[in-house]
Amino acid sequence: MTTLDVATDIFVGGVSTLSFVSTDATEGEPMSFTGGLRELILNGEELELTELGAVSGANVGDWDGTACGYKVCQNGGRCKPTGSDSFTCICPPLWTGPACNQSINCVNNNCSHGSLCAPSNISSYSCMCPLGWGGMYCDKQISTDILRFVGNSYVKYLDPRYDTRNLKRAQVSFSFRANSNDSLIMWMGKAEHEDDDYLTVGLEGGHLKIADLSSHQLECCLEGPIGKKERPNPMKCSHLQSSWQHQTSHEFVVLVGCCNLEFSALLHSNKSVFISL
Repeated sequence: MTTLDVATDIFVGGVSTLSFVSTDATEGEPMSFTGGLRELILNGEELELTELGAVSGANVGDWDGTACGYKVCQNGGRCKPTGSDSFTCICPPLWTGPACNQSINCVNNNCSHGSLCAPSNISSYSCMCPLGWGGMYCDKQISTDILRFVGNSYVKYLDPRYDTRNLKRAQVSFSFRANSNDSLIMWMGKAEHEDDDYLTVGLEGGHLKIADLSSHQLECCLEGPIGKKERPNPMKCSHLQSSWQHQTSHEFVVLVGCCNLEFSALLHSNKSVFISL
């Protein structure tokens, strides 16, 4: 077997009719499962083990008859039933809240303007400021025209011409200076399913990399790590789909299916790279 194509109903614990089970799948008569199940993950996605999470079912009960279930108390908290449909979490020393999901360091924190409190160690916290605010407690209004990222930062945009532009072409240009040899610089699209389209630009081992455009595995990089003063060698590209490509000392064009991707890159002595896609 090289593929598993089962785009049908998925039964857990048994089946609605035993005749659904192939006679080749068991040595004897098929028998339904007796026992408990606390976690179910399908292709990396956890399925909810509740009456609302399943499509249908029959003769299924709660394992212990209480409101305590798997993962209701987080971070090592212990669930204690207080009734048939209620519970309380007994939290470990560094956590609090109804589900033990709040750090004690963030209780009564001073983070302002909708900023997020993040515990930094066992006795302190930091504030993750929204765009336009800065300072220790995000209480200082700031303006930017050159963005500075610190490793846990991001800005989000929408494509203003998405509804009218030609989706067979994508053009992006930016100039950046990197302080790390490994980082994600830009992400477009989504990757919830295998056929989803996305484009990512980043650094890996000091090399500039572009990966996966329009469901094709595509990865391009500059030879020589970011930060070297000498002019980089021609870009090389490895991919799984057939394509036509032409490369000069600083330009690279690749055609994959219906998509046309063009960009040039120039490495400056100040570790700044310009890319145009």
